[in-house]
Amino acid sequence: MKSAMEWVWHSVSLVIFTALGVAALSLAVKTTAEAFIVIRVAMS
Repeated sequence: MKSAMEWVWHSVSLVIFTALGVAALSLAVKTTAEAFIVIRVAMS
């Protein structure tokens, strides 16, 4: 039973870390895009 529970926890933590990674990546892309637009508008 212990090994099964460990697999469950491992799967759950993996999903959580993956979700956090995707969220961080999308946030970084969004921030970069917004900064690029602001810089482009300021330059023109």
